[in-house]
Amino acid sequence: PRSAGGHDGPVLHLCGDGTRGCHGLAEAHKLYFRYDFALYVWKWLKLPQALKYDRALDLPGWRVAGPP
Repeated sequence: PRSAGGHDGPVLHLCGDGTRGCHGLAEAHKLYFRYDFALYVWKWLKLPQALKYDRALDLPGWRVAGPP
């Protein structure tokens, strides 16, 4: 989060707040996002338990973000 020293990079608008919805999952370190520069798309990964971002990057299962 920017409040914890995050960078001035792209902004993702997520549903919910700091405890509910996608925003809550991201704050709880269970929902991750990354930009795929080769494909020019955002990808996301949802996990059942909290994990540090650098470890989540190595896991399989990243999905392309898109309209519901």
